[in-house]
Parts: sequence; C-alpha cells; structure tokens
Amino acid sequence: MTPDTDQIPVNEAKLLKSIRIEPEDDTRIQAIVRQEQSQAALSNQDRPSEASVIRKALRLGVAQLERERTR
Repeated sequence: MTPDTDQIPVNEAKLLKSIRIEPEDDTRIQAIVRQEQSQAALSNQDRPSEASVIRKALRLGVAQLERERTR
C-alpha cells in the first residue's frame, strides 16, 4: 500500500477472462507444455507454466490475425 492512499499500486495490467478451450485444443496445449517443460529441464531453465504457454499462443494468434487483417 502507498502511504497516501489505501490502494495497492498496480505495476502490471491484469485481466481475467474466461474462454472455452475445445478438448482437441486442450490436448495440443498440454503436449506443448510437456515439450517446453522437457526442453527447459534439459537446458536448466525455468519450467514454463500452462498459463505462460497459453499466453504465448494467444499473442502469436493475435499477431497472425493482425497480419491477415492488413493484407
């Protein structure tokens, strides 16, 4: 909390939205998570979480949509 207010400072924008993930997409996501976690273990890096993999997929998907829109 800041001394002047009763609010906790927000350092990063955070938004929670519910989305429906189809079973076949969930299977693909889980496979990617396992693959990235295995690669991270081999290279002594931090293991990515499922949420980080989903965020990355979302960013890539949004970038693809933007590219298609500008064509």
